[in-house]
Amino acid sequence: MSQLPKGNVVALGDHLRAKGRLSRQQSAQMISDCRTIAIDRMSRALAGMLDRIEDDLFDLAEKAPDREAQNAFLDARSQARAKRNAIQDTFRHHFVDFFDRKVSGREAPESLRADDAELTLVGEDELAGSIAVDDMSRKLKATCEGELFALSQRFGFLLDRPELADDANPLSPATVCAALKDACDQLEASFKVRMTLLHQLERYMAADLQGIYHEVNAHLVARSVLPDVRPRIRRAAS
Repeated sequence: MSQLPKGNVVALGDHLRAKGRLSRQQSAQMISDCRTIAIDRMSRALAGMLDRIEDDLFDLAEKAPDREAQNAFLDARSQARAKRNAIQDTFRHHFVDFFDRKVSGREAPESLRADDAELTLVGEDELAGSIAVDDMSRKLKATCEGELFALSQRFGFLLDRPELADDANPLSPATVCAALKDACDQLEASFKVRMTLLHQLERYMAADLQGIYHEVNAHLVARSVLPDVRPRIRRAAS
């Protein structure tokens, strides 16, 4: 097995020694600051997405292969305009809730977890929605892998969980995607229309999320939180 470059993994002993220099209150304040930075940036990003999405959905409707697809794009466009405030408010509220749950170690709500046994007990739309969120999360995780790795190391330090996995990171793509899905569920529209809007938002979020992670990482580095950890670069298979 190939080893990661030196400096990318924080030894447990180093983690504990560094942790001794931060009080619990200081760590909690830094986590709160990161949440504020992230939700403010994501809220602005979502507002920008909704500004652009009407034209994009109209273009997609014009290029749609059939009337059903065309109507889905046009309905999503109309709903995005009519429910704009509800979409933004729900995203912000649910993102903060999901973030705080992960910080406290509380069990995630259903939209953030669903195993195969649970999914057999829900309707087809709920199953498809959960699968869509999982798929979106994987794509965003791959896009943001380097910054996410460094961010998970730093959150693991602040939370005193040195083995923190990316999916347990309060700012993980899973948190973002679950909040986006809940925001789209505010639409008074069919499941297909809601998913059309969700997938369109995913395209935009992929362009913004890495920059948001970079900004939060930079904020923590400036405060000497594991400054030697660097974003990990995916290595091509040999």
